[in-house]
Order: sequence, then C-alpha cells, then structure tokens
Amino acid sequence: PKMPRSLGFRSRRKRRSNRLAKVAAVIVGAYALFALYFYYRATPIERGPTLRGNKAQKPPPPRARVALALPYVGPRLPPFFKAFARSCRNAEGAVDVLLLLSDPRAVPVEARTSVHHHTDRPPWLPNNVKFVEVGANRFARLHARIPYPRARQIYPGDDVIDDEREPLAAALRDAFVRNPRQLVEFKPAIGVVFQEYLKNYTHWAFGDFDVLMGNMNAFLDADELENFDVVSYGFGDSWRAYARGQWTHHKNMAFVNAAYAHCPFFGAAKLERRMTTGAHYESAEGCYSQALAASHVRFKIVTRHFSDATQKGDRDAAYLAEGEGRRC
Repeated sequence: PKMPRSLGFRSRRKRRSNRLAKVAAVIVGAYALFALYFYYRATPIERGPTLRGNKAQKPPPPRARVALALPYVGPRLPPFFKAFARSCRNAEGAVDVLLLLSDPRAVPVEARTSVHHHTDRPPWLPNNVKFVEVGANRFARLHARIPYPRARQIYPGDDVIDDEREPLAAALRDAFVRNPRQLVEFKPAIGVVFQEYLKNYTHWAFGDFDVLMGNMNAFLDADELENFDVVSYGFGDSWRAYARGQWTHHKNMAFVNAAYAHCPFFGAAKLERRMTTGAHYESAEGCYSQALAASHVRFKIVTRHFSDATQKGDRDAAYLAEGEGRRC
C-alpha cells in the first residue's frame, strides 16, 4: 500500500530535525571543551610538595672555559711573577693561565720539578697556572701566521713551514731577541697564533703580568660570556672605547679570532718590513679597538679593575665591602 503524502513529509522533517540536533550538540560540546581548556589555563593550580627526584631536572649549561694566554720571550720571568701567580688562585675554576714560553729556562727553578714530573707545586703556584714550553723557533713560526688568519694552518711542528712564511718567521725571531717588548703588538692575534693550545677552551683572553688577579668567578658574567664576542675590562674610562690590554676576553671562534685582520699593519709585507727595520708600536690597543668596530663582532667594555694609571677626564670611584675593594 502506498504511504499517505502527509505521513512521508512528517518523516522527512523528523529526520532533518534529528540531524540539526546532532550538529548543535557537537557545536555545544566543542564550545564547552574550549571553555574548560581556557578556564584551567587561566586558573592558578596549587601544587602540593614534590618529592626530590620525582621529576628529571634539566642539566645546567656547560661552564665556559677561559684561558688567559700570556706569551713570553726571554730566559727569566719578571721579578713580580710570583705575586701574580699567587693571585691567580682567586681565579681557580674560572680561568686557566697559560704561560707560553719561547725559552724553557723561564720556568722558575722551584717549579720545574712539579711541571715536568707532576709533583707537588710550590705554595705560590696554583693549579690553574700552566707553563707551556713552546721553543724559540716554533714561537716565531707560529707568529708568522698573523697575516693569514683565515688560512688553513698546516705546520704543527718546527720543521714544516712553507717558503713564503719562512722570511717573516726569521724576521720575527730576530725582532723578539732584539726587543722582547715588541711581543705586545701581537696580543689581538693570540687566538690564531696559539690556536692549538686554546682548542679546549670556549674563550681566550689576553692580559698582562703586572696585575693581581681578583675573584674571576664573580667577575666573569654569564651573560657577557654567552651574548658577547669580545669583552674588555677597563678602569673607568669606557668612554674611550678601548680594548684594554690588561684583560680582554674573546669567544674562541674563527671569525672572532680573525677580527684583528682589519688592522692594516698586520699585513705580511708591512709586518716583515717593520720587523726588519725595528719600527714598532707600543701597543696595538687603538688599532684593534677600531678593528673590532669595523668587524661584525659584539663588543662590550665594562669597568672591572683598578689601575694606578690616571688621565685627564678619569672619574674614579671605589668602596670597600665585605673585605673586598670594589669599583664603580
């Protein structure tokens, strides 16, 4: 029998209303879930005490390893070296002091046994002061790398060096004997010259012997080590924008180590001519500061040390706190 027309219409309308009801239920349910989600996101949850070890802790970031590299030419260290070495104990755990010696005789007599045979050190010599006996020939040949900061260094020893660099190495060797102070010109190039000795460090610094080391664990700022490529410690004259020779540390990265290449007097021809004629600068700080400005490194100058050097325009402020001298 054929279904009445009115009855079929009512059946279709009922099915349509059921579908609409289902769609409405899905929309309302989704809205309720979103509302609950945002409600719990916005409501602070009071957590009870947690047991130690029930949640894995993130490992701390690796600690920066900083090497203060101090090249030295001559058979005897300065008379104040022991005072400097003793003060380096304040930097244990933060800084290793690498004494890169052209002459092995420069190692103090009372320290030679401990250096060569790893026995007990004298009281004035902390564990973070390390003597590296480079040798006069290798010392000069390593400095012959200066005009080629981005070249692949292929000579690990004294015997293998290309003919192009041998005349410069000979000129440097004679210049160091004639005037050891000339070595201070090459501080900015330490990261390239002594790269083999610095490979296990994240940062390297150049500095001086005639200083007393403070608490470097407090001075070395984690933000500066991570977010800046070069950081120099001044004594209240930051407005001069100088990379101070007493302490300037660098990230041990190729483009940072090669920043000195913007100094024109580090070119091969000019460098060899200056070494053979005896012309030299007292310091490369000025040129290197300009080189850092011309390069793409992140450079920062902060006031972190005292100095007896005063010049017109300096404003010194210091105070004592907890038995320590502090600088503003």
